[in-house]
Amino acid sequence: MVRQRSWKPPGYALGGSNPSSSAILILNFKFLIIVGRRQVARHRVLVPAFGGSNPPDPANFFMNGYVYFLKSLKKDNWVYVGSTVDIKKRSKEHNAGKCKSTKGYRPLELIYFEKFENLKEARERERYFKTGIGFDEKYKIIQKLNKEIP
Repeated sequence: MVRQRSWKPPGYALGGSNPSSSAILILNFKFLIIVGRRQVARHRVLVPAFGGSNPPDPANFFMNGYVYFLKSLKKDNWVYVGSTVDIKKRSKEHNAGKCKSTKGYRPLELIYFEKFENLKEARERERYFKTGIGFDEKYKIIQKLNKEIP
């Protein structure tokens, strides 16, 4: 028998009026708790991650998004991948040393960017470039750019 608890986490959604006869889904930012007739299951839910200490402004989610590559002029073969809604501003921030991950590799040069309809798609593409397959694709793009630029 499932023991009923009076406390409910924030953001819960009920799936029926009687908890003993129907399932209840409770979305708690990190866990999805399914309460059935005679069992309780706890499943981990993937929460959208945007990385860094700079979470995106929700208003920017409907603006054009960009994925960009910054190449270090100081260290060979070091390329940073990022996403933003304003490439010029973000590039200046990187070169001014305001970003911890690129501060030691300055000066940086913008070598490539892709435009997307919104920031969400740009963030997904950025995450792809940071995976194994995407990492290979990133370096194929860079090699292609190096052949085109004399």
